[in-house]
Amino acid sequence: MLFKKIHKVEMESKHENDETEELSEEELEFQFQRQLRKLNCKRKIKNILIYSVIGLALIGGYKSLFQVEKKTPHEEIENQSFITQYIKNYYVYPKTDETNEFLKLYTSQTDISNDFNQNLESGEITSCEIYKVESDEKKDNVLHYYVSADYKTKMKEKEASTEKIYCKIDVAKINDSYLVIRPISNVSHERKIVEDKEILDSFKFEAHTTTQTLDEDQKKEIENTITLFLKTYNEDIVQARLLTTDPSIIDALDLNTKLALDHMNDCSSDDENIYVTAQINTNYKDIYTSKRNYYFVIDKEKIKLKIWRYFK
Repeated sequence: MLFKKIHKVEMESKHENDETEELSEEELEFQFQRQLRKLNCKRKIKNILIYSVIGLALIGGYKSLFQVEKKTPHEEIENQSFITQYIKNYYVYPKTDETNEFLKLYTSQTDISNDFNQNLESGEITSCEIYKVESDEKKDNVLHYYVSADYKTKMKEKEASTEKIYCKIDVAKINDSYLVIRPISNVSHERKIVEDKEILDSFKFEAHTTTQTLDEDQKKEIENTITLFLKTYNEDIVQARLLTTDPSIIDALDLNTKLALDHMNDCSSDDENIYVTAQINTNYKDIYTSKRNYYFVIDKEKIKLKIWRYFK
């Protein structure tokens, strides 16, 4: 059939050009093969395009299937803002029409009112912290917020006092809307601590030392070097970074914080470095002083700081 079609096209073309000479069998076969190649090429291109479209569609489907929704920073801020506002309205006393309307709009329960003590003159949440968030095991759009708050109350004929209050609030978020699905419960969630000794030991740092000790003159020189570095660090972070082999190892100090060398402990060296452990006093204004042990590695040739870190 294909042969006849191609032959008809060729003959019509020859007729239109007034070419009456008949094609030989070899020429006809050549024309047939050329047209066949064109048709095959078009068919391959078409198949490639079809499979490409199907492949992209499948990739998109799998991507959407396995994609995990991540909360953006602004969503987290919005969630925290709602939780704080709800808790403040829940615990405030005396209630107003505005606070009651707010609680009614954002609560699935019909009655969540509290019977406050008749001697209570006022009550308010002065600060609020979300310290833990858990996802619901059954419903993806429900989160359980554990909150600690400072609750300031004033009883008749008594001074105002502030108590720490712990509570849990269960919130469903549907699109951009919030709904508290259960009354607030006064419970706390104990923060877990790491007790595994192997894990605890993995965070311990052992200062590197060598058997090659320094004499008193060398120790005095290193003490002066550390003292100069700390003095420069207190005053000018840019200049302090020039005293290191890698500027990124130190961050700018708080403006009210000053460091000072109390004393050096161990001091040793090898062919390249000097290793020092020393007690550094961190002074914050005139309020407090922290005594910390630090580990220093000083480049022997450049007399520049390579490593420094708190370790004990």
